[in-house]
Amino acid sequence: MAPTTEMVDRLLAATGVELTIALVPSIDEALRHTDLNESERRSLVLGVLTAQHLMRDPVASLATARRNLETMSHASTAASRPYIDAWRALLNGSTIEVLAVLYGVDERAKELRQATPFAGVVPESERRAALRRLRAA
Repeated sequence: MAPTTEMVDRLLAATGVELTIALVPSIDEALRHTDLNESERRSLVLGVLTAQHLMRDPVASLATARRNLETMSHASTAASRPYIDAWRALLNGSTIEVLAVLYGVDERAKELRQATPFAGVVPESERRAALRRLRAA
């Protein structure tokens, strides 16, 4: 008998590991959001790409985001402080909440992606390829 997701979750919880299952949209799905302006579509495409990397390697992706957030915090202004504080709370919370911001289309997600701490998570070649697809769409 193969283990169920519930069994795996219980085993992981016993070792202090959290099981996260999330469906991350594709770049194609992000490109279909014609209701967004160009800047919002760009940030959504890059957010989806970042979410895909976050799911592949959460430890490294979150470590990069936390380092970047510290750098951002030292150079922050009164106007940027609420975004830094929001990202800090997100990064100290669940991965699911971070993912929801990376590929969400609500106002909060769109605003937070304008000050994302995930720079460097997505390789430049992938980033450029995604932006080419966006321009071609």
